[in-house]
Amino acid sequence: MLYYNNEITLDTGLDTNTAGGSYAMSFDYGTANYGTESQGTNSTDGLSVEILRASDDSVLAEGTFTPGVWGAGNYDLEAGLQGTLSYTGDGTGDVIIEVLNSNPTDRRLEGVSVT
Repeated sequence: MLYYNNEITLDTGLDTNTAGGSYAMSFDYGTANYGTESQGTNSTDGLSVEILRASDDSVLAEGTFTPGVWGAGNYDLEAGLQGTLSYTGDGTGDVIIEVLNSNPTDRRLEGVSVT
């Protein structure tokens, strides 16, 4: 679960950035809840997924994925949501993946992801 300004960053670079190469990263994602129904993901909460250049942490590609409201049929990964972030390599070296709250000033649970 991602809450507030939490983030998850892969600490090992991936060799998936050949100049002109086409890449797609696919993953499952869903809602999150810490305790009571009021703490669950709402319609404006989401995950931001970024492909960063390992050499300087600059963004090569990014996308926002909103899992919807926590509730019946949409608990955690129950809804079967699948995301894909496509990008074109620029040949600047390895890349790393980062997943973070799409609204880092919002003190809410934004979702759960499984890569």
